[in-house]
Amino acid sequence: MKTQSLAALLTAMLAASAGAQPMPRVGPPLGHADVPPAEALATIPGIDAAQQAELRRILRERRDALEALRDKSRAAIDTQRKRDRDEAERIDDQSAERIRKLLGDDGYRRYAQWHDSHRRPGGVERDVGHRPPPGDAPAARP
Repeated sequence: MKTQSLAALLTAMLAASAGAQPMPRVGPPLGHADVPPAEALATIPGIDAAQQAELRRILRERRDALEALRDKSRAAIDTQRKRDRDEAERIDDQSAERIRKLLGDDGYRRYAQWHDSHRRPGGVERDVGHRPPPGDAPAARP
């Protein structure tokens, strides 16, 4: 099955390079860019050793470019998640300070207890609110 997919991909690539219509995507999806061994490429009819070597080089470059793209995307996602976490913490801290200023320390503790009682299992909030800063959280309820 893998050989058939490879043969179909290579046939489509050759047809496209010969001036045919743009080829549809054939073969494995983008994250599965394995480079076939030279022995497998040697079984393609009508391709000489130089073409096989060049084809293998092109497929290696494709694999490397796809891996670089994946790594770049992951890094961008990780960076965005960190920015989002930092911004959410900044917003939480700012809100906590404003609530503490409004209610005072005792009022803030009562608010934190009330807020915790309005959380769903797993810590998901039912309503808009704020998690208290570390050290100010009320004792865990039984």
